[in-house]
Amino acid sequence: MRNKPLSAPKNIIFAITSRCNLRCKHCLANDGSQDEMDIDAARKMIREFALAKVFDVAIFGGEPLLHPGIFEILDEFSRHLIGLSINTNAICITDEFADRLSNYRIGPYVVSLDGSCSQVHDALRGNGAFDKGVAGIRKLVARKKSVLMSATVTRLNYKDLGPMVRLGWELGVRQVRFNHLNYVNNAECFEDELFIGSNEMKEIFADILEIEASYGEFVTGTFLDVAKAVREVDEGDTPVPSGELLVESCGAGVVKCGIRPDGEMIPCEVLWNSPCGNVLKRLLVDVWRNSGELDQFRTELRLTRDELGECMDCKYRNICYQGHRCSPYADAQGELVSKKYYCLLGRR
Repeated sequence: MRNKPLSAPKNIIFAITSRCNLRCKHCLANDGSQDEMDIDAARKMIREFALAKVFDVAIFGGEPLLHPGIFEILDEFSRHLIGLSINTNAICITDEFADRLSNYRIGPYVVSLDGSCSQVHDALRGNGAFDKGVAGIRKLVARKKSVLMSATVTRLNYKDLGPMVRLGWELGVRQVRFNHLNYVNNAECFEDELFIGSNEMKEIFADILEIEASYGEFVTGTFLDVAKAVREVDEGDTPVPSGELLVESCGAGVVKCGIRPDGEMIPCEVLWNSPCGNVLKRLLVDVWRNSGELDQFRTELRLTRDELGECMDCKYRNICYQGHRCSPYADAQGELVSKKYYCLLGRR
């Protein structure tokens, strides 16, 4: 069965540059390129977003604030009624930069911070990243800007979740978000250093549920969502599933997509290496409506034991194979069930 997509995406991840001032071990987007969308192309894209009535755009990178025309891009967005957020490591945010950003309607600033101290954060992102990132957050909060502190949970920081939440609370951010790690690009290269095993994963789920009990909605993210889903299975009288597994389409290609700096549309930011058509050569809505690659994400999958292997008899299989539609894909061609598929509970 094929899910009918909207006439245009509601939400777009708009990566305007591949350049970055860090080399994070878990980066989704570091494919070795130095692509950067020029100002005229970016303006054209923003006008197409407006014509297509896109609701929200997240400016992405690389580090988007490194783009030499970032303020011209923000000027163009300000001419249109499009919700806007920025994903940043906050290193570029000086007082002068923060003052200029204050002129725009942006919210939230999604700031990547993967530790409560330099020892933890810098092990993932590089020396000096923590102090500069925290300084940038302070400058945004001082100007009454909404900041979402975003962390990816890995072997290098999983013992630091509680201190991270306390730091976010002290800094005055809106929320702290914990994400699962997706093993693409840099993360695949550093797999052995970042991977969390199944025994540790269950302990971390217990930790994050305890943190959420204390902080409530201040804590959010896919890692918390999975912890709750696992608890529901463990506490319920859930039979071990049998038969084929139905994997329904998620938001990728149905309500959202991403655009790389080279103009290639992708289903979502996780599938950075899955181009679906170039919006600098064709209209945005043309690629969105007529991409054969995107159609694969709009069609439900029915997976059998041949594809699922040992996952077939796992009581948690519905958790791992729902939500992120990228999970059952191996590569840009949409091959069913990656040989490098990683269980959300830490098996591989």
